Order: sequence, then C-alpha cells, then structure tokens
Amino acid sequence: MKRISWIAACLCFFNMSRAQQVTLTPDQIKGYTSEWKGERFPDGRPKVADKFLERLKKIRLEEGWGILRNKGYQNQFEGDWMILEP
Repeated sequence: MKRISWIAACLCFFNMSRAQQVTLTPDQIKGYTSEWKGERFPDGRPKVADKFLERLKKIRLEEGWGILRNKGYQNQFEGDWMILEP
C-alpha cells in the first residue's frame, strides 16, 4: 500500500512540475514588445546592439534596480544575478 501511495505522489509531483513551464510564442513576445521597431530573433525577441549590452555590463546592481524603481517597478524580482566586477 505504501508503494502505491508513493507512486501516486510521484506522478502528482511530476504533473505539477510540468505545469510550471511557461513559454511565450513569437507572436506573444511581439505583442509585449510591440514598440520595438528593429530586427528580431526567430523566436520574436528584439535584437539589441552589442554596444548597449556592453554598457549594461558596467552597471552596478543597485544602479539597475534604482532605474527600475524610478520607472514604477517597485516589486519586481529576478534571481541568479552575478557580480561581474566587484
């Protein structure tokens, strides 16, 4: 009986973990980034010039969040940030 309960629990957790995978279609990405007028990747993401990405590498974490807070993004979260230049 314990084995059947364990298998049932594993199947439930497996189904729940699959439910958390969220992927946007290219059309959805284009809808969210409709103001972008430049080139896009095949999956719909906007292509950004390398010079802007290089500038972002030099911004400290506090500066980046400060800009977002000033734009009204008070309760946003993004994990796994890495400090490139301590």
